[in-house]
Amino acid sequence: RELRKQRLTGLDLCRGIAAYAVAVIHANAVIIYSGFPTDQWMVGFTQLSRFAVPFFLAASFCLMTSKLYTSKSHFSVASNLKTIFTRLLVPYLCWSAIYLSFRAIKALNTPDGFGKLFHDPVLLIFLGGASIHLYFLPLLFSGSFLILVAEYLAKRRIDIKALTCLFVMS
Repeated sequence: RELRKQRLTGLDLCRGIAAYAVAVIHANAVIIYSGFPTDQWMVGFTQLSRFAVPFFLAASFCLMTSKLYTSKSHFSVASNLKTIFTRLLVPYLCWSAIYLSFRAIKALNTPDGFGKLFHDPVLLIFLGGASIHLYFLPLLFSGSFLILVAEYLAKRRIDIKALTCLFVMS
């Protein structure tokens, strides 16, 4: 008999509410950029909806950490990094290139547009500076990478001195 994954109903409900909140955020952005007037209620509702992306990040990290001690599979940094790379970094790099292309075309019409576009390469490369929509992908990648480190450390016996040193470094 096939084992089914245990579903957390409360988490699924919150994920549904968060998905709706993401739709509200994007709809509000379209309304603002179209020039349609917004009232205080819509602004407040949009601000309230901003919990969605941090919620998705926290839920995904929580679900990842719950597998640290329950998974019996052998730890393989190379295969896990390859999975994370293809799942997160490839789309991040593609969408960054698309957004940067559009912003570069727009910068052609403004004086010193390219200077302003590329004034902070660290922001562009590592923090989703090409577009506000991309900011969560570097956070998800770095959190996933740190979960791999935590999994590696959880599979080994670590003495208290090393654990204290890691705590102070963090």
